[in-house]
Amino acid sequence: MKHLPAILLLLIFLVCCTTHPSGNTPSSNKNTSITTTLTAAYTKGKAANQGHRFDEALHIIEDALNALPSDIVPDDSLLKYIRLSLSEYKQIAINSRNFRQPLQYLRTLQNPLIKQTSLYELLAIRAHLHQMAGDNQQAVALIDSFAAMPNPDDAGRLIQYSEMAGSVYFYSGHDIRKAIAQLEKAAEVYRKGGISPYMGRILSRLGSYYQEEKSYRQAAEANQAAIEFYENDSLQKVGNGIIMAYGGQSNLYLALNMYDRALELNRLACRYSIQKDSFGLSDLYRFQSEIYKNKGQSDSAAYYLHRACDVSVALGSFKGAFYNRLSLADFYLTFPDSAGRALDILLGLRTDTLKMPPFVKLQFKQSLGEAFTKNGKLGPGIRLMEDAARGYIHLGMENMRSQCIQKLMQAYLDNKMEQSFIRNYHYYKSVLDSMQHDNEIRALAAANIRFEAHKKEQQNRLLAAEVQLKDNKLKSYALGGITLTFIVVCLTGWILMRQRALKLRLQLREQEKKLSEQQLRDQSERLQQLITSRQELNNHNEELLRQLAEVQSTHEKTCDLDRVMEKLQPRLLTHEEEEQFRTAFAALYPSALHQLRSICSRATRTDELLCMLIILKQTNEEVARTLGISRASVLQNRYRLRNKLNLPEGSDLDTEIRRLLTDIN
Repeated sequence: MKHLPAILLLLIFLVCCTTHPSGNTPSSNKNTSITTTLTAAYTKGKAANQGHRFDEALHIIEDALNALPSDIVPDDSLLKYIRLSLSEYKQIAINSRNFRQPLQYLRTLQNPLIKQTSLYELLAIRAHLHQMAGDNQQAVALIDSFAAMPNPDDAGRLIQYSEMAGSVYFYSGHDIRKAIAQLEKAAEVYRKGGISPYMGRILSRLGSYYQEEKSYRQAAEANQAAIEFYENDSLQKVGNGIIMAYGGQSNLYLALNMYDRALELNRLACRYSIQKDSFGLSDLYRFQSEIYKNKGQSDSAAYYLHRACDVSVALGSFKGAFYNRLSLADFYLTFPDSAGRALDILLGLRTDTLKMPPFVKLQFKQSLGEAFTKNGKLGPGIRLMEDAARGYIHLGMENMRSQCIQKLMQAYLDNKMEQSFIRNYHYYKSVLDSMQHDNEIRALAAANIRFEAHKKEQQNRLLAAEVQLKDNKLKSYALGGITLTFIVVCLTGWILMRQRALKLRLQLREQEKKLSEQQLRDQSERLQQLITSRQELNNHNEELLRQLAEVQSTHEKTCDLDRVMEKLQPRLLTHEEEEQFRTAFAALYPSALHQLRSICSRATRTDELLCMLIILKQTNEEVARTLGISRASVLQNRYRLRNKLNLPEGSDLDTEIRRLLTDIN
């Protein structure tokens, strides 16, 4: 035992000696290099996907995943980009609608590193792509394997891929209970503090699944949680999710016959939709029409159905336009005198059904059959409705089949087809009983929701009253003693500050007034100097011309002064002089030239100069000297200007110009 300390020191020395001097092992350097390469490939593949270069994007991600070595221990950064690359690969496949090639690649992907660290993502992505490709059996088998795996610690991963699993169970497995279980798992993690940008969409989808299962209270809570998610997150609020959240809650209230609340939420969804390039607007208008129809307001229902049709056509939505026209035909079928109009609409849609999904084709067949029966074509109408009822059985759409059977039985009665009625009466009776039971459930759920809302409202009012009472007491106790002093101090300070502010304001206004007057005087003097200097120059040139003419006439044979005399001829303003003149004039009369151009669009440069000199009260002789032209030319220009301005005969041109351009006589 006495040698134990020495042995421990020796072991510590050996460990220190074997440690890499830089602190970075070769393994960590290799991880960093691989992560950098994969990150660059992920970024490049994402950019190619956004640029719709889907084949290139797929190859970039595939090459990067294939290049991953299988003999390393990945760090967190490398794991992150492996999973991001797989997620982006799935998105590329969805955007390109090319599912076979990515599925083949993922099925044959044998890299142990990916299978050991990202099998959770790999199973969910493969299942989702099989669902998109229509391979329902394979999709369900893969998602069952996914569901059997332990939940990851990362809340973001669990929420993202639980949503994907719920979608596969709902659309491929037609198992709404398993779909709900997956989404509930994501919601539970979210309530415990998990963060995910997909949570609003998941809660909205969970609300719709609850509604399908007639769990109306839970549906209302999920939809409300989705609304609060979007309302409380400014970044998420700019997306389309908030439209679906409000729309989903509105549709739930419609199903519960709470029409006023449904209409209120639908209008909120419409407002957000209009702000976001009309996303989902035609569907919202169609649902709003349904609300008005249930409220008995047929005119409003028809109006919003027509608006839905117009919006879907304007947005180029073929399926939306088809479904809205189909809904419009169903609306007309509720009025006996509009059955012919409904039949015309449906016959116009017949060729478009080839591009529609199976359940929409059955709805069309049902509506067309009803239209035929109401227009006297009993045989084909009954056959179409019976075919639709059988089709709903095949698709597992029991609610739609119940509605179809109800209309079919009514058609049997209306057309005295007793045998057919008796043959289907047993099922019809069960449908009625089921509908009665559903109505009772909906009424109870609506009553519960109203009660909960009223209870919550009362609790909020009580809490607000208690808070208000406490606040009032605190204010009365705290402020009672100092109110008078505070008022006196504030009033005194306000009076002093007011007087000081008024004094400063008056001083500032006086300074601004003096400065403005000085600037106007300077501009006026500058303008007068320009005019005076131009006139003096032209006068001086005229005098020189006269003297030179006398000299030339005296020495006609010995002196050639023509060139000199030509240079001394009076001229118009130079470009530089004119710009200076215009600048100075605009400082005094900023709107005069703009007013002239608005009154007379044909005004020339000479007309503008003449108007400016007239406003400055220059006589014809002064105008002639300033512009370097003869008085006759000035008179001719004045005559032309009078015609362009359409002045009445006998009016004074100078007065009219000053009135029109400056409001000064």
